[in-house]
Amino acid sequence: IPRRTYQSESSAISRSSADRQTARGRSAERRDGDVVRRDGLAHDSELRKALDSNDAAATKAALSTLDVSKLSPIANSRVLTVLERSGDMAATEAHFAAMPEHCIVSFSTVIKASIRFDRLDRAADYFERMVASNINVDQDLVAGMLGLLSRRPHSDDVQRLLDLIRRSFPEGEGIKRITAQLTYIDGLQNKERYFVLMESIGVAPSHVTINMLIDACSKARDPLRAERYFALLRSSGLEPNVYSYNSMIEAYCRANQFDRSFMMADRMKSDGVEPDEATFVHLVKAASRVSAMRVTELLKESVARVGPSAPLLAVAANAYARFGDLTSMHGSLHAMQSHGWSLRPSAVLSLAAALERKHPAEALALRRAVEARRSDRPDDKRPLGPTKFAAVVRIIDD
Repeated sequence: IPRRTYQSESSAISRSSADRQTARGRSAERRDGDVVRRDGLAHDSELRKALDSNDAAATKAALSTLDVSKLSPIANSRVLTVLERSGDMAATEAHFAAMPEHCIVSFSTVIKASIRFDRLDRAADYFERMVASNINVDQDLVAGMLGLLSRRPHSDDVQRLLDLIRRSFPEGEGIKRITAQLTYIDGLQNKERYFVLMESIGVAPSHVTINMLIDACSKARDPLRAERYFALLRSSGLEPNVYSYNSMIEAYCRANQFDRSFMMADRMKSDGVEPDEATFVHLVKAASRVSAMRVTELLKESVARVGPSAPLLAVAANAYARFGDLTSMHGSLHAMQSHGWSLRPSAVLSLAAALERKHPAEALALRRAVEARRSDRPDDKRPLGPTKFAAVVRIIDD
């Protein structure tokens, strides 16, 4: 069942400059009856074949027969990308030195490669050289550098790079990609490190970044740390929004602190923040460990406030299954059916697992209802069709 989180308020980061440049290099245009790419390479050249296949060895072999100074900047940038991804830092630097001119893509590639291979002093040198060449520092480069630095301990070389970024990044430049990069940092500690690095280059905390950290604390089952970031919102002059409260409610649920989930929901209402579908999904999950009556109360309130939804009814059905309340469970499934919604096979198996203790016969029937489909298409995660879902509802009805 999909759940809405803070990601609804932050757009996903686009591909890096190097990847976008590579994609543009592959776009073709018709000229004089032949295909000529923007990187200037003939469609049947050995270098083109090597680059298209990301083959570093073939790329080096093709370069040995070519004059690097006659290649276009885009072609040279593609070569740098292939060499860097192969892990050959020496070849990457050698080709960079042989290039007649450089652009933001080539500098970005060699700077990030230097950081990746823990040659931070060289990365700083390349960065200074880029700035001296009057090439503007862009968001993609900064986001990539901070992402790599977040996985490394603080040192004088790291501080030097941060100082260079802070001095060179244009005043008032958009930071959308820099903040969105936090989504792709693995692990809570690395996310926290990235957050600190963002602050060190002058990027102020925002709803997006702090909510990401609260959500990361929730996934790590660390509600105490989530509370600290929740408090950071107000200390930063920001008011918690619905995503902040949802992440806190989920953090308490994951830590089995269900009373605190309900207290946070009450605080949310007293602060005038309107709950959404995700709020009630988390609360129903918490209520599934308390009582069926609490589930019913929340379900009625959610329908009145945000209307019925497939995720909410599915979570309610699972909660009723935990309590062995087949009548209420059937009501939730029937409501889904009346709206044309369905469950995925994995959700039906979750219902079966919840029913196992009090209603083993129904649990077995539910498993058999999706058994054939899973055996034929084990990787198919699409919801059940109307006929299959009707059969599931009839099992509970009977």
